[in-house]
Amino acid sequence: MPMTHVLRWSARKMLGHGWMYRVPRYYERTIDLIFGATRRAAFQDLLHGPYPIASATVVVDLACGTGITSIWLATNIPRARIIGIDASSRMLNAARRRAARLGLSDRCVFLQRDATTVSLNDLPVDRPVDLVTCSLGYSVFPDWQAVFANTTKLLAPAGCYVVFDQYIEDLYVADFAADQTRRTWERVEQTFERAETRWYGDCFLAVGMHPRSLPTNSPVDPR
Repeated sequence: MPMTHVLRWSARKMLGHGWMYRVPRYYERTIDLIFGATRRAAFQDLLHGPYPIASATVVVDLACGTGITSIWLATNIPRARIIGIDASSRMLNAARRRAARLGLSDRCVFLQRDATTVSLNDLPVDRPVDLVTCSLGYSVFPDWQAVFANTTKLLAPAGCYVVFDQYIEDLYVADFAADQTRRTWERVEQTFERAETRWYGDCFLAVGMHPRSLPTNSPVDPR
């Protein structure tokens, strides 16, 4: 067995599922190796697409982790203030160090918040936000449907909601405690008047704008 596999097996045995979130530097290298190029391509397409992403001035980045997406947004949307939220203090500290190193601390704030309950009152904002993003978070949230229902409330009427994730049938990744079977793009398409999903191999970028009320009997995949 290769040494990297042995180390991962040992870490999983000692720290449990989702152990990578306790080792931010290793998490970041692994995530960038697996998803970095695809995520950058997807977000570049988003930036130059038909949605008002480039004009956003207040952005909330859910499950921001070590700030990879948050920093990309701050770099590519110069007028935007980015509010990254995550449950892990270790990941948030890494995100703060990254922002400071790049001179972006004045435009990036990272807060420890619960995405199932966070409200505008919990954030340093005085109005609804222009853009909510979540990159590789919806496969990890314990109650992803509650997160979605709650965080769509953060949006301004003309705001955009963006989800980047991976979908592979029957795949659970223990190192990340990640359920890759969740069809989150369907919820985006059902919830917003204007929505589209772009696929990049087994990864998707779902974008929604103008939320609508769903009928109570609307069929939703429970995963």
